[in-house]
Amino acid sequence: MTNSTPTILIWVNQYKKYQQLIEQGLTDEAVNLKREIDEALPLIELTWCDLEQAATDSSSI
Repeated sequence: MTNSTPTILIWVNQYKKYQQLIEQGLTDEAVNLKREIDEALPLIELTWCDLEQAATDSSSI
């Protein structure tokens, strides 16, 4: 079994970046980043819910 922590951290950071783009009103950039994330999630066996949970968990540390 491989250590998936680095992969999760990379995509959680991308998810947080996506959230920031939305908050800043940069919807074109956000849409492009969301598309990139959507394409990667099945390959890394994660879901949007996983990213949301991990982002929430990392914010409370």
